[in-house]
Amino acid sequence: MNKKRSLPRLVWGLLLLFSFLFVVPPAMADSTESMTVTQTFGEDPSNGMHYKIMVKAQSGNSYFVWYYLSLGVDVGSTVVITFDNYNDWKTITNTANGKEQNIHKVLKVN
Repeated sequence: MNKKRSLPRLVWGLLLLFSFLFVVPPAMADSTESMTVTQTFGEDPSNGMHYKIMVKAQSGNSYFVWYYLSLGVDVGSTVVITFDNYNDWKTITNTANGKEQNIHKVLKVN
């Protein structure tokens, strides 16, 4: 076997092998969903003084959402929830005033 020919083939074969072993999945962007505020509770001392609201998703499901600082939302207003790559609730934004907060906790109501 010719050594001059086998070395490039070996290098090419190794590169091809490593390309299959180290395939990086494409980055996924965060997703958002608009929800309607159905109830406000203000500060909730049972959860470390975080603010609490209930929202209704487009699916019809309702959720309690706790977040850190006041967003100034009213019942009937729209908020936008941002979900991370793993579909975890990440942030909540008041569309009326642009205020955004990180979400502390979420609990499905129904």
